Parts: sequence; structure tokens; C-alpha cells
Amino acid sequence: MSVFTSTATALRGGCDSRHALNDKVQPTKKPLITLSIIVSVLSIGLLSSNFPMLSWLCFDYALITEQQQYWRLITAHLVHSSAEHLFWDLITFTAAGVYLENRNPKLFIYGLLASLVTLSIFLLSPLTDIARYSGLSGILYTVICLAAWQWLREEKGFIAWLPLIAIAVKTVTEIFIQDTVFVTEGWAVFSEAHLVGAGTALLLGCYLAVSSADLKPFHAFQKAKSAIKKP
Repeated sequence: MSVFTSTATALRGGCDSRHALNDKVQPTKKPLITLSIIVSVLSIGLLSSNFPMLSWLCFDYALITEQQQYWRLITAHLVHSSAEHLFWDLITFTAAGVYLENRNPKLFIYGLLASLVTLSIFLLSPLTDIARYSGLSGILYTVICLAAWQWLREEKGFIAWLPLIAIAVKTVTEIFIQDTVFVTEGWAVFSEAHLVGAGTALLLGCYLAVSSADLKPFHAFQKAKSAIKKP
């Protein structure tokens, strides 16, 4: 759900593999990656009651750039600013993650890796002046958008569009009100991370659409064009 940044934080100054993502796959027996992430997030959440896990693991621009604490680029997505923040992120990730990893495990893995990279680049770039950040929501947005895309491929009619419509309505609402729809405790919402996560899913979707297109007519045209140029 919501990705948060501290309200008290100061601002800082090959072809087969492509088609495999589109192919209908045999559902996996156990969503091991999703379960591993859930266990990690829950463990950190339980430890947070006795240890300052949030300050140890959250994204901190100064500590990453000045003290090379690069692990925070990964652990920031596993630590949350409140129990309510943790609850909504975990509930949504569990549902979307189990579904997507079960229906299209390769797409799920690529989505996780791509969102981790794009969010890290964004948080360290001049495009944002955020100093601290935590939460699963950035990655979660990639997963739920890809899960909605997978649902759209498998279902028909209006029901096929419902997940994408719900995601769009929630995202636009939170941007408009500058607050979260579900979470009322913890750090302030950071909508940009949601948009980066959704944008990552969109880029993957466009890539899949292009890779699954029938390019034979184009290739035939290119060959004919080359043959005409030959003396």
C-alpha cells in the first residue's frame, strides 16, 4: 500500500525468453519467493518492538552516499514505519504476489528485480529530494500492476479490467488528497514511489507487448529492401 517518508526528515540537496513471459505457464506448487519476502517482513516487524529496525534498515540518503551503507537500498523495502503500514502492505503483497508467482513466476521475478533497480536509481537521483524512505509499496505497486495485467490476459469482460481500474482510482485519489487511503499511522505518503513502481510495470508490459507481436511481415520487408539495394 503506502510508501512512507519521515515527516520530520529534512530535504536533501533472447527471443525465447521474451515470449516465455507471455506464454501461459503451469501454476507453481508453492510461491516460495513471496513466502520468503513475507517471512522477512514479518520477522523485521516483530523485531522492531525491541530494536530500532526502522533507523537501521530504512533508506537514508546521507548514510548511503557518505558511509556506503548500500544494504539500505534493499532493506528499506522490508521495514515499515508502523504496524498499520506493515499490515496493509503485507496483505496486498501476499494476495498479488501469490497470484502472480503462481500464474507467471518469470514475470514475477523480473518485476521484483526491475522495481528494485528503478526505485534505487530514483531515490538516489536528483529527481527527488527525499532523505529517508521505507516500505514495500514501491515494489508492491509493480507486483500488483503486473498481477492485474496477468488477470486481464486470463479473464474476459468488465471483470478483467477491475483490478487495473481499482489501482488507478486509488493512485489518483492518494495523489489528489496527498494522503493514503487505508493507512493512517506512520510516515507521510511518498506517492512518487508508487508511480515509479507502476511505471516499471508499464515498461515491462510494453516490452512484453512488443516482444509478442508478429514481426514476420517487418522482417520480410527488410529482406526485400536489402535485395533491391544489391547490384
